[in-house]
Amino acid sequence: MVDSTAGTAQIGDVALHYELRGLQGPWLTLVHGGLTPAVAWDEQAARLSDIARVLTFDQRGYGSSSRPADGYSIAQRAQDLLGLWDALGVDESLLVGFSMGGFVAVETTLTAPERVSALLLAGTAAGLDDAQRKDFRKRADEFDALGDRCLAAGFRGMATFDRRADAGRITCPTIVVHGDHDEAIPPAGGSALHAQIADSRLEVFAGTGHPVHLEEPDRFEALLRELVAAVPS
Repeated sequence: MVDSTAGTAQIGDVALHYELRGLQGPWLTLVHGGLTPAVAWDEQAARLSDIARVLTFDQRGYGSSSRPADGYSIAQRAQDLLGLWDALGVDESLLVGFSMGGFVAVETTLTAPERVSALLLAGTAAGLDDAQRKDFRKRADEFDALGDRCLAAGFRGMATFDRRADAGRITCPTIVVHGDHDEAIPPAGGSALHAQIADSRLEVFAGTGHPVHLEEPDRFEALLRELVAAVPS
């Protein structure tokens, strides 16, 4: 039986739904991607609750969190996360971001480096190239046509995010994970992160696509346990 607590925190203009699992060890925050809410982390959160206090949350516009009219930039999402940490009394956390959540993790680390003890970036990048930006804007237009304003705004936020010139300022222990068959954010994005972040480690999952934590849960869990073990509690 995993000890868990769910709640909602009002952070500025948004109510963020969150769940905590585990009672001891360092904080470990898992940030979901652009197409699925926090439930995509449930398996990993349950697995890791024996060694960490695991925090998952629905970002604005997803799951049980509120859907404000605006504020869907990556910078605002990072401020949401920092506000959630403040509300929950989290001074410092290991931070894991997948896809869009990786953008948020990069932005959060650059904004408040003293609050991120270690970083795992999965299927993500510090920014998109011109062709990828065009593709993300096209997808945003498609979501608009379907009437999903939040996803449309989210994809436009991802299209404008660019911290490629700043990623080298990240100094905390970092593992970069990428599937070699990732078509959503190609492996070159992860390789560039690894090249920019000094002393980072690159793990390429052979035969794996975009959601590495779902396709290779055992290997992903092992990397997280290694990262948690390396950080003083």
